[in-house]
Amino acid sequence: MTDLRISDLVRHIGGTLILAGDDFKVDGIAPLDRAGPRDISFLTHPKYKPALARTRAGAVLMKDPEPGVPFSVILSEDPYLALARLLTLLHSRIEPPEGIHPSAVIRPDARLGTGVRIDAGVVVGSRSAIGDRTVLCAGVVVGDETEIGRDCMIYPNVTLYHSVRIGSGVIIHAGAVIGSDGFGYAREGCRYVKIPQIGRVYIEDDVEIGACCTIDRGSLNDTRICRGAKLDNLIHIAHNVTIGEDTAMAAQTGISGSTAVGKRVVMAGQVGVAGHITISDDSILTGKCGVTKSIPPKTMLSGFPPMNHRSWLRTQAVLSRAVELKGELDRLTRRIEELERRLVEGKEIKGD
Repeated sequence: MTDLRISDLVRHIGGTLILAGDDFKVDGIAPLDRAGPRDISFLTHPKYKPALARTRAGAVLMKDPEPGVPFSVILSEDPYLALARLLTLLHSRIEPPEGIHPSAVIRPDARLGTGVRIDAGVVVGSRSAIGDRTVLCAGVVVGDETEIGRDCMIYPNVTLYHSVRIGSGVIIHAGAVIGSDGFGYAREGCRYVKIPQIGRVYIEDDVEIGACCTIDRGSLNDTRICRGAKLDNLIHIAHNVTIGEDTAMAAQTGISGSTAVGKRVVMAGQVGVAGHITISDDSILTGKCGVTKSIPPKTMLSGFPPMNHRSWLRTQAVLSRAVELKGELDRLTRRIEELERRLVEGKEIKGD
């Protein structure tokens, strides 16, 4: 329950309000099929438009007006962005109380900012620094000489190795490992000799890292995740990689060593990128795409080996008819063979 009315919310997020009744106090936000008369719902994709006729929502957020609807309408040029702002306004994270749990182990020379919260079983290493209002949830390990900025949320069982640098406003979800050794070995006969990984990991401001991600430290240079990048769960970033500003990666993506990923790149799930290449700004890689060579800006690739997305769609359309086309080819081959045999034998050829 909130004390905010629809008109209050519209003033916060922008848009145009078309009232169909009273300016009610808003209980919350819910999908069209679950919303009640004091809820705001939303239409962010055309396939859900039929649900408008059945919804009980008091108001619906959408892009274009719908004539004759019984509910209030909030018009926005980008309903999905407006929805994000509404959710942030109504369901902001509750600020946890500051304090240090008695079971936490904090080295005497570690530095803690004001308003820090440190939960049970946390370890903070020597000469490390934790910024103001940052939260370390249960079981977090912060290695020696690691720095974490202000207003960060580090969820349970995250491990930050030594000499890692975390900016401000960073969110790292449970089980992520930041700063583990890169996969670097030299061959000596049939054996592998480990190459010491002496670089660092830099996570810049406003980055979000999903659960169970692994980001390797650099071998000589640093691994860097630039401002505003968003990583889904189960992503691996190898040593010396750079991920550009505002780049987004979906789950199970893997980036090999010494690759540079540009700004505003979008990678769908299970994308694989080879090492020592460049993925340029504003590129899009669709699900399961495998990239082995550098690509120019604003490129959209699909498949493996990767190809232009439009070409890939045409190829998939042909492949979906492969069995049918193979049967037709076999029939034509047999017909040609029969015609050739008749020509050799001097027989009259008649149409089918």
